[in-house]
Amino acid sequence: MVLGDAWLEKKVLARFRFEQSHLRTEFFFEVFKYFAFYSPNTPRLRERFDKRTGMVYKTWHFSTLSSPFFTYYYNLFYKDLGNGVKKIIPDNIFELLTPVSLAFWISCDGYKKNQGVGLATNSFSISDNEKLVKALNDKFGFRSWIVDDHGSPSIYIPKSDLIKLQQIVSPILHPTLLYKIHL
Repeated sequence: MVLGDAWLEKKVLARFRFEQSHLRTEFFFEVFKYFAFYSPNTPRLRERFDKRTGMVYKTWHFSTLSSPFFTYYYNLFYKDLGNGVKKIIPDNIFELLTPVSLAFWISCDGYKKNQGVGLATNSFSISDNEKLVKALNDKFGFRSWIVDDHGSPSIYIPKSDLIKLQQIVSPILHPTLLYKIHL
């Protein structure tokens, strides 16, 4: 989830946070079911003004309690730069990438691109994108690569790998998101 729309925040211990468009309510609440035990509050629907677009967006949001469990993943996926933190791809991403994590990553940041599937990885550096491509290709036998997506890196899983991708993630993907893998 941290590869996509989720993030971790840390003071002493870390907590998990997740936000989705109000248009993806079913998927959002499916994710919340996994984290409800750790969450002291029910999800909230909130409105946010986006300065870039000048539009108001409605999103569902929840946070968990802080926990050593989340702190472990925070320490893997975040680097302290002195003046803030940056989300990174850990060196052991191969071990962390599973069919479930791939399905949830696609659920958050996957999209149909031509006849394949794109993964929005524009917040990660080129070297982090290279780690992700290597992990995807080595773990699942894909032939994915980095593409330029409006000046930022993105990952492309080609049509030739689509059936293999569908077999791996379609049993896990929320039914409302199967369109992301051309189903």
